Amino acid sequence: MSSYILSLLIGHSLNIAALSFLLYLLGKNILMSKDRIHTYRLAIILTILAMVLECAGILLDRAGASWWAANLAVNIMGFSCSSLIPYVLAWSGSESSLKTKRILLLFPLCTVILCIASSETGWLFTVSHSNVYSRGPLFWIYIVNYLIGVFLIVGTSYGTASRLARQERRYLLGIYVFFLIGVSTQILYPEVHTSWQCITLCLLLYYIFQREIQFRYDPLTGVLNRAAFDKEMETTPQNPKILVILDVDNFKAINNSHGHVEGDRILSTVGRILRKCFIKCGNCYRIGGDEFAILSDSSEVAFRSAIRKLIRRVERERAHTPWFPNISYGYHVLQPGESLPAAFQKADAQMYRYKRR
Repeated sequence: MSSYILSLLIGHSLNIAALSFLLYLLGKNILMSKDRIHTYRLAIILTILAMVLECAGILLDRAGASWWAANLAVNIMGFSCSSLIPYVLAWSGSESSLKTKRILLLFPLCTVILCIASSETGWLFTVSHSNVYSRGPLFWIYIVNYLIGVFLIVGTSYGTASRLARQERRYLLGIYVFFLIGVSTQILYPEVHTSWQCITLCLLLYYIFQREIQFRYDPLTGVLNRAAFDKEMETTPQNPKILVILDVDNFKAINNSHGHVEGDRILSTVGRILRKCFIKCGNCYRIGGDEFAILSDSSEVAFRSAIRKLIRRVERERAHTPWFPNISYGYHVLQPGESLPAAFQKADAQMYRYKRR
């Protein structure tokens, strides 16, 4: 066995071991939704299976002519599995309806059919009776299918990413770019085996990303939580910032009059409004039961525009739901060298003055 083949087999074995450990971690995760865990687990299993089949294909390529049928079968299964992986990941990150998600699978299913048909037609690839593998005239369909799947991952995750802080959006974008580069390299240069190492690393990084979201974000409102805010309060601002403190007026009365389920819906709506109004200005936090904060690094002009949007959106909600509460707010523009805790006290005092109007 050549050192080249040995290094590939060892590399794939390490990737499979890492993904097996990731499957174990998924089984212990109690915070991710069951649907997301199931589809994410399926993507990992398909990746492991595809690597096992690629290892088998590497060994069968060097076997005698009597192994051509086994080599052909391994290639059919390997191409079929690999074409499904990006679409399963897109399904995992999608918040679309079940009908829309099912449409996603039409692309890879067509490729799977072509893979199976290639045993007779050689459309995507051929394995001759002398056990020689070669790409077919329609191999570009497999490449296009895979790239569509990669871009669908980005597209289906856009809704999630648009609600995240800039730091998380950049992290997520970096994972996708790394995934695309790694896969594209092997598609263009088949002798360079980079795709499975990149896919394994991206699956691990994506899981770390999901865990980070679970620890940093409030599940009810979708904004950053108190722990993330406290961490930010420990830092010294490098650039001028605007700190906003917001409070939902008479929230206890809403819980008492309309129930806690309606109270949770109100808080969820407030979180959605804040995200939409301040997405370009800075980060939103839930710092208490009905208290929120915003750290903005935008100009005062952009900040005041976001405040006006907030007021208009609250008015529209009140037009549909009469008991939807007003939101009191106070803010303070940090001066050079001023600490965030000092700014918090000033913004909080201004918010209570606003509330007493």
